[in-house]
Amino acid sequence: STGWDVIEACRRHRADLPIIMQTGEARYTYVKRRAQEFGIVLIDKLDVDAQLVLAVRDALGLAE
Repeated sequence: STGWDVIEACRRHRADLPIIMQTGEARYTYVKRRAQEFGIVLIDKLDVDAQLVLAVRDALGLAE
């Protein structure tokens, strides 16, 4: 299984579940497009320290 398989299964069973995907491939257009299709928050592994709090807020729909 891949992370995409896990996300797809989550969407089938709990479409409202906030998901954050951390990947070293976040800069690629196809990864960004797929994340947008699934409605997930995407962060690059290189930026995790700077982006994690913002990603959690975004995934939960909280104001900054």
